[in-house]
Amino acid sequence: MENAFFEGHRMAVARDRHQSSEQFVGWETYLKHHHSLGGEVFKTRDSLEWFCRHHTEALIASGQLVPRRGPAGTLYGPHFTQVALNIFRDLQLNARQKITVTESQDSP
Repeated sequence: MENAFFEGHRMAVARDRHQSSEQFVGWETYLKHHHSLGGEVFKTRDSLEWFCRHHTEALIASGQLVPRRGPAGTLYGPHFTQVALNIFRDLQLNARQKITVTESQDSP
């Protein structure tokens, strides 16, 4: 399912090619802005980093994550939260589909 996710978001990224590098920020600025808007998707740096570790490929493919090592740190794009919500939604849909399939196989 992740490949379908990549394909759908590549088109969105192609439309957003005009993003300037100034729109990409470090984790501290991202979280501060996220919280100031009432965002609760990522409450801590640890939750943000965990999510990025587990969904690196999809985030990079979306164009909203630029991983960097060392003191420069990773950069987060202006649509990072929306991409994260899409990933969460897809995970939930996949989990529900698996439950439905299992239940139908268990039915007499």
